[in-house]
Amino acid sequence: MYLTTEGRLRGGRIEADGVHVAEADTRGRADRPTGFGVEALHGAFTVWNRQRDSAVSLAARLENISAGRADASVRGSGIFVGGYGDTAGKADGGTISVDIL
Repeated sequence: MYLTTEGRLRGGRIEADGVHVAEADTRGRADRPTGFGVEALHGAFTVWNRQRDSAVSLAARLENISAGRADASVRGSGIFVGGYGDTAGKADGGTISVDIL
């Protein structure tokens, strides 16, 4: 599941409860978040504010989110939530605030 702000989308609120991603392989995605000298893999459940404009903000409430199983893990990250940042890992654009994760 990939939820993102890009293009003309300028904000919003995401509410998810009881989402389970049974299978995912995010290793092949080219648009990876970077910071602190590394690239991060997307999660099986990803919420990412990709807007460069710091005036763009997302709000989220993400309850009971899970990915994979003990006998079948997801490939990549499990849960990824992030805002826009520079390659040094510093917040440098759109943000996301999460009430509950």
